[in-house]
Amino acid sequence: MRMRLSCLLMLGVVLTCSRVAGDEKPRLIEGVYHLHNGYQSETLELRNGRFRYWFWSDAGGGNGRLPIEGTYSVDGTTVTLNGHILLGNQRVFHTLKGLDALWQPHALEAWLTKRSFSSYGVIVRLPRPPKDLSDSCLPMAEEVCTALREATLEGLTKR
Repeated sequence: MRMRLSCLLMLGVVLTCSRVAGDEKPRLIEGVYHLHNGYQSETLELRNGRFRYWFWSDAGGGNGRLPIEGTYSVDGTTVTLNGHILLGNQRVFHTLKGLDALWQPHALEAWLTKRSFSSYGVIVRLPRPPKDLSDSCLPMAEEVCTALREATLEGLTKR
């Protein structure tokens, strides 16, 4: 009887933990990601299965009325935005110098295989996102700027 009760208790713990872990996965990716490099700005908010997306470029590129809103799905480390996004609707979650980042697939491949870095292919999670996300020049924390500077320098020295 004791053995059966302890097995049932253990099964309950495993099921509860796996349910919590399964529920946690999308929340790990949730947040506000942003990057502006002087020539373009990209901001993506992921929250509760929905996204809001802003894009600005000095070349005049954009998607018309902003923000673009819709739903997103997560498959492993790949986030798919269900909507028309000028720069593509898939991003891959992968850290950059210890910071959470979403990468365009081609940019992540270049970084991992050649250590070639382009600030046009990555957006970094803001540790303290502001309330107004429509500003194309959102303030970026010093640790984000430092990581981007280091990645850029590393990419230049590997070429």
